[in-house]
Amino acid sequence: MYYQQQYSGRKTAIIIAVAFIAGVAITIVIFSLLFYLAEGNPKDWDNKTIIASFDYVTTTASDNHFLFVYTLENKSESDFEIREFSDYKIMGKLPNNIFISEMKDSIYIKTPLFIPAKQRTRLFVVLKYKYPDKEPINQDVSKEEKEAYRQEVIKYLHEHLSELNGFVIFDESHRYQIDLAKG
Repeated sequence: MYYQQQYSGRKTAIIIAVAFIAGVAITIVIFSLLFYLAEGNPKDWDNKTIIASFDYVTTTASDNHFLFVYTLENKSESDFEIREFSDYKIMGKLPNNIFISEMKDSIYIKTPLFIPAKQRTRLFVVLKYKYPDKEPINQDVSKEEKEAYRQEVIKYLHEHLSELNGFVIFDESHRYQIDLAKG
């Protein structure tokens, strides 16, 4: 009889322990599910709020790196800002919308960048590769000479970087995708 009571007590303790562990596990699963649903799935990238149009390409005056110039238009009701390098990811774009992984070692945008709501601003993208054919153009030259130089730069890029189909900027805080088309 004593053995039966001892066995019955252990059995009850095991059942209580298993029930407690199962209850904790179910609670964790429920809270995890609620957290996941509350967070929601990440939104799709928005490529319609900040629109880029290519203006021209030239080289930087200091080190002769390629300089792509775009006009960005903010179509939203809110100001948009990129304060520093860590606020965004920039990638090269290949044909068929294949992206080259993050390229912060070889490309950057000049920051800070601020676009008021419903306004436009210039964006400067620097590709840290030297233009080997010529020295940087002097800013004092005529408009025609600047345009001729820009056309030479474009020709060089088409011949030597033909697979590069532009760039894309991802701003994770707003989920904006800014497509920078090839010129």
